[in-house]
Amino acid sequence: MEEDTVLVALGGNALKGGHDSQHFPELDKACQALAELAPCRLIITHGNGPQIGQLAMHEVNQKTTTLDELGAESEGLLGYKIEQELSNRLDTARVTTVLTRVEVDADDDSFNKPEKPIGPYLPQELARELRAKHNWQFARKNGKYRRIVPSPQPLEILQLEAIRVLLDAQHCVICAGGGGIPVIRNREGNIQGVEAVIDKDLTSALLARQINASYFYLITDVEGVFRHWDSPKQELLQKVRPEDLQKMDFPEGSMGPKVQAACDFVNQTGGTACIGSLENIQDVLSARSGTRITANAQELA
Repeated sequence: MEEDTVLVALGGNALKGGHDSQHFPELDKACQALAELAPCRLIITHGNGPQIGQLAMHEVNQKTTTLDELGAESEGLLGYKIEQELSNRLDTARVTTVLTRVEVDADDDSFNKPEKPIGPYLPQELARELRAKHNWQFARKNGKYRRIVPSPQPLEILQLEAIRVLLDAQHCVICAGGGGIPVIRNREGNIQGVEAVIDKDLTSALLARQINASYFYLITDVEGVFRHWDSPKQELLQKVRPEDLQKMDFPEGSMGPKVQAACDFVNQTGGTACIGSLENIQDVLSARSGTRITANAQELA
């Protein structure tokens, strides 16, 4: 496996902070397992959902920082934390974080119909106040309100060539945190940030395809993909073909994007994807836990 290119996507909820947004108790476990992959060409992406939500709430009084800037802030924070932990374990300076811009379509439907939730649930009065003050949009669930923002499809990773150069120089690369910083090209052809959050799993799948990864791991806070989830008949799928997964229904806000990302990767590259938990990350990375998605008949046997 040493010559393989491996992309590991760490879920934002799996790396949720401890008592505040600066402490990440699960990061040590993740980096211990990731260090064992260091002989491979290793790319690490990560979510930022809890962090960007917290940062956005800190801005409620001033509203001086835009959502793309908050994305860059959280990408830098988490990238630094992962880089520090991993480089200490590997005893090498060849662990590099790349602040990553990702181009999206300015006419993406999500800008007219935001659906991605960020931040905490809020009481109705506070949600009304923030809607009036900042023009934020909210979705209601169980009597409480949560901010929703656009989540456009990722089209192009602007730092792709830099990531390739670093991989060829035997660096472990941490990039595309939180799905990357969303940008568009304006009428003058210049790049500008937009108020949105790109789905981390979709950007990770795009990157995995473009760097021709052999393995794509999606690390989250559940054991894997289940048939009949949250019912008495629920069953963990250990090995499955992408076409079989695509016939099933999964929640849009959680497992759905991961399944889509994994299936897109396998269908377009012939590689292997795996979805599993941070708690069992070492077993997931060594094919002893999680759900393995592959079109390879030998792996399915």
